[in-house]
Amino acid sequence: MLAFSADEKQEPVAKVLEMKIREVYHGSSLSNMDNIINFGFDTSKIGSGWGTTYGDGIYFSFDSNVAKAYADNSNVVLEVKIKYNPYLLQANYSPTNKKHQKQLEKLRNRVVQEGYTCFVSSNGEEVVLFDAKNIISIKMIRLH
Repeated sequence: MLAFSADEKQEPVAKVLEMKIREVYHGSSLSNMDNIINFGFDTSKIGSGWGTTYGDGIYFSFDSNVAKAYADNSNVVLEVKIKYNPYLLQANYSPTNKKHQKQLEKLRNRVVQEGYTCFVSSNGEEVVLFDAKNIISIKMIRLH
């Protein structure tokens, strides 16, 4: 898959591969998770919390223990099935760097048009889902 570098002027966009279903995890307070289960993700909150490093989106992890770190001292996280057609970022980005944020916004607009559903961070730890309509199911799970 083609990659994007923060230093590139023209970001290449790879051709879309087939869509997959993937389980990812989201941590939050118990009250927020209860609201998410009942009403879905409140997209008006996008960009207002932890999730800003890779631009607007709903932030997940492939690792339930990473999601647990964002939960309120509980062993409960959300297990979410998403439509997964990832665009792998190959550069590191800073949420405080305006240049990075503009590059990510421009790249996001391009890859959404190509059919990608999310960014995956260069370290492979974070998934940023662009649109809540790509969520298939949500359930609360207790970790040991």
